[in-house]
Amino acid sequence: MSEIRSSDPPRLMKCHGSGGSQQWTLGKSNRLYQVSVGQCLAVVDPVSPKGYVAMAICNGSQSQQWQLEG
Repeated sequence: MSEIRSSDPPRLMKCHGSGGSQQWTLGKSNRLYQVSVGQCLAVVDPVSPKGYVAMAICNGSQSQQWQLEG
């Protein structure tokens, strides 16, 4: 995926309640948009056991579509 721009992968952290790096929106095409970096959460190589998630420039591709349940 040539559109990966962020060098740091997304990670889980304790909520601090201040927004910023923890502020996400579920937007157009069911994409998860990270407000402070202006990128979307994407799956890289989803059919491989080595697949992973990364931040990427939002492009509406299927690899950036998420479904929230619950």
